[in-house]
Parts: sequence; C-alpha cells; structure tokens
Amino acid sequence: MKLDHSPDSAPTTHAADQARLDDIAIAQAIARAARTVPGVSDISPGRFALVATYGVHERVPGVVLWRAEDGAMCVEAHVRLDARVVMPTSPAPSAVAASSLGPEAPDEVTLLLLADQIRLAIHRALHALGLPRPARIDVAMDDMV
Repeated sequence: MKLDHSPDSAPTTHAADQARLDDIAIAQAIARAARTVPGVSDISPGRFALVATYGVHERVPGVVLWRAEDGAMCVEAHVRLDARVVMPTSPAPSAVAASSLGPEAPDEVTLLLLADQIRLAIHRALHALGLPRPARIDVAMDDMV
C-alpha cells in the first residue's frame, strides 16, 4: 500500500489502493469463497433473471452487493449445488414418515448447514479484505447438478 507522507498531515492511502476494494473486487472474492465450500459446484447467474454485480466493463454473475440505509453492505450469493454432496445416500422415507420428521428432516438440515457454511466462507473472505461484517448474507440455491 502506497502512503502519501505529507508534512502537514497523517499518511493517507492513494485512490488506486482504495479502488482495489471496489464492488467488483469484493464480489469476485465472495464468488471465490463460495466456490470453496464442499457441496457448491459453482456460482449461478440466477434462476429467472441474471443477477450480478456490475462495474465498468465488467460484471460478476451470481453475486449482488447493495447497501442498507445505514450504509452497511448486504450480500446475495446464488449457487449451484453438487447433487452428490446434497442428496441423501439412503432411500427417501415415505411421505408420512418425512412429514413427521418436521424441521429435523435430513435433507433440510443438510441444506441449512450448507447455507451456513457458504455464509461463513463469505464472512471470512470479507474479513480478509478488511471489510466490516455485512448486515446480511442471503444464499440462494438456484440449481443442483
């Protein structure tokens, strides 16, 4: 990081160094982090419409950044899941048995845990960039391959 050591002021960062944390760079880091989670096969560009973060001559499909009213960052990450990781290995229970399991059904737990792992990976990526904790991270599981 380049510093401007003015005799009358404290060191300040150059605009080029600050620009490295533009929305495109942040979205790219989020996409890379989400891809590292076991069970995520890739980022999805969206199920019904293209979702992306847009910059000058560039876009990052599948990751949307926006700011809350208080200025806090919010993240929306769209992913495709790897069916081999997400699908249960045992035969599916009957409809009656599945309904009696309630929120503790194995498939639901797997998807909830996977969403939490994706959120954690995104939190770590943002922390590594020196950014504050986002106000929210929404994970959309668009497809399974």
